[in-house]
Amino acid sequence: MLALKGQYLVSAGQGDFIPLAMPLQKIPWIEAMLGCPIKMINGQIWNEKYPGNPEGIVQKGIHFESNPWFQLYLEFIKQLQNKLHK
Repeated sequence: MLALKGQYLVSAGQGDFIPLAMPLQKIPWIEAMLGCPIKMINGQIWNEKYPGNPEGIVQKGIHFESNPWFQLYLEFIKQLQNKLHK
């Protein structure tokens, strides 16, 4: 029997666990990228119903390259990656 004295798992990334990090789930990233209005109410971020016809999005296709929400998401991922590699 192996005794693990002094090993405490205080946070992810110690012991046998790998570090875990992800973009904030409070932000409705996909909905924002697709054009749904985003509102902040009482410290909570909510998405509202898409104002147009959702079939129009599918028909014209989604192009995220110039989407400001997508660019913000990429910047967040980049900073997260840099922080994990330090």
